[in-house]
Amino acid sequence: MNIDKYPYMDTTGMAATYPPPPPYMQPHETVVVTSVPTVVVRYNCTDTPTITVCPACRQNITTRIERSPGLMTWLLCGGLALVGCIAGCCLIPFCVGSCQDVDHYCPNCNHHIYKYKRM
Repeated sequence: MNIDKYPYMDTTGMAATYPPPPPYMQPHETVVVTSVPTVVVRYNCTDTPTITVCPACRQNITTRIERSPGLMTWLLCGGLALVGCIAGCCLIPFCVGSCQDVDHYCPNCNHHIYKYKRM
């Protein structure tokens, strides 16, 4: 048997291999790719109201802030109590805004945007 004459024939006698199928034309398709821009907003919120874009309502806003006691407030209270300010002076950090954490909210939809923690 001549291998050059029959290149797709199995010489072992076990099974015959077949030639690959003829090439065919695929239908011509037009693919339109649309992408939605991904906006990554990095909040530079500190303890003051910040101008930003609300992720919920997509409006340009100046955040509304609310202060709440955080770790720094409690540590200062405990430190003042250890020093001897037990007669109510250890509660001063709860009245000082710069000792507390700050929550930033959207004034339009009241969405919580960011929490600024002192510690």
